[in-house]
Amino acid sequence: MGTLSGKILEAVKERTLCVEKYVADVVWDPVNGIGSVPDSADIEYLGFVKKMLYSEFRRLVPPGNSNDRTKEYVMKMLKKGASLGNPFLVVEWNYTSRCWDVLDHEGRSRVDAVNEMYPDYKFYPIHIFPTKHMRSRDITQEMRKCPFVPQGGGTPIHIGED
Repeated sequence: MGTLSGKILEAVKERTLCVEKYVADVVWDPVNGIGSVPDSADIEYLGFVKKMLYSEFRRLVPPGNSNDRTKEYVMKMLKKGASLGNPFLVVEWNYTSRCWDVLDHEGRSRVDAVNEMYPDYKFYPIHIFPTKHMRSRDITQEMRKCPFVPQGGGTPIHIGED
């Protein structure tokens, strides 16, 4: 693509895909990775990425996972070199408490698989999707650093790397 609009489109595609390789064999690909969802390809418009520890993600979501076979499948595919879609949290901004309330999630089996295969893995790139028509442009740097209330309620937790 030699035109200016073509170059801009390529730059946006490159930035938006956010394909990241954190550990030798773990590639997070929001478009083509196992478990990816269409909204993850547009994370820079729809929300933001928050890097968090395995233990932090697990404290924010209900215990267990949807199916033990899913974790085993993810581990098998990781060994074959497959990429993973980013886990995500659906959140609502609480203007009163100045916290993110976790309403829903996806990705427990993926983080469990990575944690089991690579226990020294540090920060997982978790996609954060706000509700009520809030978009990335509405989220201040201060809001990105605010705590998260676990799904189902509880004490707010300060998360990850800022």
